[in-house]
This record gives sequence, structure tokens and C-alpha cells, in this order.
Amino acid sequence: SDNLKENEFCTGNKVQDSEVKNMVNKLVNTAKLIPETFDEKQMFVSSQSSLLKEEFKARFRNVSKIMDCVGCDKCRLWGKLQISGIGTALKILFSYDDEFF
Repeated sequence: SDNLKENEFCTGNKVQDSEVKNMVNKLVNTAKLIPETFDEKQMFVSSQSSLLKEEFKARFRNVSKIMDCVGCDKCRLWGKLQISGIGTALKILFSYDDEFF
């Protein structure tokens, strides 16, 4: 988030550039006040973590299979695309060894 504060904003108008910089700084400062909503390190610390991982995988496979049944080609495409993105995130999350967490 501090990277946003370091960016230069060039709209061609110095007044607008300054206003945008101030708004981004306010946004970053506000975001720092809000606690993090998800900490994956805390998710798998219990003795049941391997069962939780398997449950995630099973439910994800189920949603993926349901997407195959969607009748609208456009909806199926977008659903599959979103499922692929979530699947990639889960693969990355689950690829770490338990010692990492």
C-alpha cells in the first residue's frame, strides 16, 4: 500500500495531480486502519488442517462440476473462468508445506 503513495500521477493538470495524490494518500491511510480480514496462516494451524484442505478441494470440485451444467454458454464461460482463478489461488495456498504455516 505504501507503493501507491510513492506513485506519480500525471493527468496533465498539476492541480488534479495534487488532488489525486492527496486522495490516494487518504485512501491508503484509511486502509491501514482497517484490520486484515483474512489470514491464511491462521487457517491451517489446527490438528484438523489436512481435513479442512480436503474439504475445500472436494467442495471446489463440486462447484466446478456444477458449472458444466449451466445452459448459457456465456454464463458457463465466465463461471469457468472465475472457478479457474479461484482454483489457482487454492493451489497456491495449498502448495505450501504445513511447516510454512
